[in-house]
Amino acid sequence: YAFHNHTFDYYSRDVSHPAMGYDYYALGRGLDVTPSWPESDLEMMELSVDKWIDQEPFNVYYLTVSGHAAYTRIGNAMVTKNWHRVENLPMSEEAKSYIACNLELEDAMTYLLERLRDAGIADHTLIVLGADHYPYGLSDASLNEFAGEDLDHQFELYRSAGIIYVDGMEPVEVNKPAANIDLMPTIYNLMGLPYDSRLLMGRDILSDSPGLVLFNDLSWLSEYGRYTSSTGTFEVHAPYSLESIPEDYIASINDIVHNRFYFSRLILDQDYYAQIGPLR
Repeated sequence: YAFHNHTFDYYSRDVSHPAMGYDYYALGRGLDVTPSWPESDLEMMELSVDKWIDQEPFNVYYLTVSGHAAYTRIGNAMVTKNWHRVENLPMSEEAKSYIACNLELEDAMTYLLERLRDAGIADHTLIVLGADHYPYGLSDASLNEFAGEDLDHQFELYRSAGIIYVDGMEPVEVNKPAANIDLMPTIYNLMGLPYDSRLLMGRDILSDSPGLVLFNDLSWLSEYGRYTSSTGTFEVHAPYSLESIPEDYIASINDIVHNRFYFSRLILDQDYYAQIGPLR
């Protein structure tokens, strides 16, 4: 199942999600959430969980929308709904509005966990939570307010948290650079699913492989430092120095980055996965 609490055909999701094998529900396509802007993540959970919770094993995808802009008390239904929970915070109104609408996602996840626990399956249901973009509706002033400093727009703007959770797990904090494309191989290994790692651009976050994050302008971020493609400059991360980095390291990572972009484009242009067929 796949669920989205905004318009069903936005970004042609009514085409892409069924093509990925999902039974797709959204506003206007079998999910009767209250129309507003933005819609409620909590209401989406309340309307959808009963469709799948007794159908183990399940694979369920939720695309939430409550945290979207604009971050104002007028014009954002989720800010209006949750304003009483943030109004006394010592922050700007825009920052409080951002927190208010994202509390709706917090409530949705709380509801989901309660339902999984009530069903007795929370200890063997893997939950993966990730962002698809930074909050581009926030002003630079609010972004800096949350960061506690003037935020670097080349790299730090895109930093966010990824959460992989199952009830009863021992906490593990991963500090090496990782990106959304690393989630799939990580999940495959956690679930014991066979896959050919040569066919994915990401790497298992929990493996010993070094972290590498690619940006769409061919800049990149690794344990050793960060490379800005527009200037061809490399900034070393402490405690490393240029002398401690392996010889030809920057050139070798640039080759990897260019190859990943090149072959990713070929995979799409040539419909590569359809040609190789299912994994046997």
